[in-house]
Amino acid sequence: MNGRIQNWAFVAPKMSRDLSEYFEGVLDFIKDDPSIFLHSFTFADGNIADLRSMHGIISYTVPPPEVMKVFGGRHPPIVAITMCKPTDPSLCYAHIDPDGVAARVADLLAKRNCRSYAFCSSHAPYFTDESAALLQAYRRQLYARTGQMPRLFRPISTLNVNLIDSEVERFTAWFARMPKPCGMFVHGDDVARKMLDTCRLKGIRVPGELRVIGTGNSPMYCERTFPTLSSYAIDHHKAATDAARTLQRLIARELPPREASYEIPLADVTERASSVDDRGSARLAQEARDFIRQQLQRGHAPSVRDIAFHLNVS
Repeated sequence: MNGRIQNWAFVAPKMSRDLSEYFEGVLDFIKDDPSIFLHSFTFADGNIADLRSMHGIISYTVPPPEVMKVFGGRHPPIVAITMCKPTDPSLCYAHIDPDGVAARVADLLAKRNCRSYAFCSSHAPYFTDESAALLQAYRRQLYARTGQMPRLFRPISTLNVNLIDSEVERFTAWFARMPKPCGMFVHGDDVARKMLDTCRLKGIRVPGELRVIGTGNSPMYCERTFPTLSSYAIDHHKAATDAARTLQRLIARELPPREASYEIPLADVTERASSVDDRGSARLAQEARDFIRQQLQRGHAPSVRDIAFHLNVS
């Protein structure tokens, strides 16, 4: 403990349950030091100019130019938790590797015998650099494993009932064109929850026709969807605690920002019911019989390769 009061800030595009876990991680780090006061801001906060009086800042994603403008070119130590490495050498970054995240998701969906793949971004007004980084990484990793590229579905965000109805129909029509089963990686568990509700409303079988993996691994969403939602997440709490420890060293001038930057360790996908391959051997046999019968009725005798390709098995 020291006698000098320090003001720290946690700043993010918006506040959500996932980001509150980062805030809690910082609070747990400073709880034994009453001389550190922690404040929270969003990028659109009317009091954002108060960041000038902070001794240190932890930011979820790189602060946008309009936020950096408040400092007039000189800012306190900042640790940015981000998937996009900042080019500003004055920023320290805790880097989440998007290719590492995408590789784990692509591996699992490929093992679940999907015939096509898709990516669903966060709601349109909140399409972020993180969502874009995940999409690009997912494209690279999926193509390396399957030779396929994912199709993109981008939802809207609105409280207008007519537009919500039209979005349900838009997704239904979009999904009808996808070979089944389709594996979908969704940026945001809240978006994935609405997608699963849409599927239930329109009779789309999950995981039979659509296999879904979200991001965030928020129990509030993942355990309360039908079916339960598979999801990927880093350890938000530990990531924030490590960021707070790094910020403390930056404030003490023990390290320059770039030497203090580090990679955040990655975990595996937490798999729940939404991404499993629910076809047992009996169901596969039935699907094979139906396919053979359909092909024979069309005057074509399918080969073993044709049958395996249709079932998406070896």
